[in-house]
Amino acid sequence: MNILVTGATSFIGLEVISQLLKKGHEVRTLTRQENTPAILKNTEIWKHDLFDLPAEIVKGVDVVIHIAAATPNTNPDSETYWKINVDCTRHLLSLCEENHVSHFIYISSTVVLFDSKDAYTQSKKEAESIISKSKLNWTILRPSEIIGADKSLEKFFLLLSKKKFVFIPGSGKQTRHPVYYLDVANAIVQVVANENTFRKKYILAAFEPVSYHNYLSIVKRLFKFNYTIMIIPLWILKIMAGMKKILPSSVNRKTGNAFNMMRSFSYDIQNGITDFGYAPIDVETGFSKIAKEKP
Repeated sequence: MNILVTGATSFIGLEVISQLLKKGHEVRTLTRQENTPAILKNTEIWKHDLFDLPAEIVKGVDVVIHIAAATPNTNPDSETYWKINVDCTRHLLSLCEENHVSHFIYISSTVVLFDSKDAYTQSKKEAESIISKSKLNWTILRPSEIIGADKSLEKFFLLLSKKKFVFIPGSGKQTRHPVYYLDVANAIVQVVANENTFRKKYILAAFEPVSYHNYLSIVKRLFKFNYTIMIIPLWILKIMAGMKKILPSSVNRKTGNAFNMMRSFSYDIQNGITDFGYAPIDVETGFSKIAKEKP
């Protein structure tokens, strides 16, 4: 099959391309980078910006995998979120419709499941809405927090490496439900031209959620950090919130972040298991793999 991959130089994109090539697909890649990774030399490279894609980019293409997006990691403004995640997606989808692309795969996010007004969430929701109304065969994949796919985890680890104490608000039993980046890449390849996934949406998360306390305990053990995990009772946070007017802004900000950490995340991944054999690993195994990959 002829497959176009946007976001080709991302961690996820590179792994997807590698798997597609091994399966014998013809791959066309979209990138803005001048110095492209070696794997892309085995693809048909198109160096274009998402804003001005020519119609020819999807001619002869059977499947489009749209990974490229503006994300919080690059701190874009609201206008950039909308232009890239909404306007560019709309334009690419229109080109696919005009050229009768058989399958459009969109990489979204679990943020769309929450009632948040931030620009990233709203742009992803709007992109999904546009795609859902298309006459094309589409599949929307919604990864949760991805571990191992970008520099954000390295920054988090660097922060933890300097900590003597790490505080958890509440009981520490609230859950996180991240996903290992290779499980995301595997899922993308598994849904290519899979009719079971047409016009459906799937959440990509680990085999099961993990408590925030266990999450930090796993990271501490596998990466040999020295911090001590401390629980902050909810009643202390409530007192601090009530003293908002007299506390420094930095303390109020940290209190607000603590309340945000009280949310639990747990997702149902069964339809992916049923429809395309989604088989993610658990969180600890994911972190174990990342620990072995570190130089």
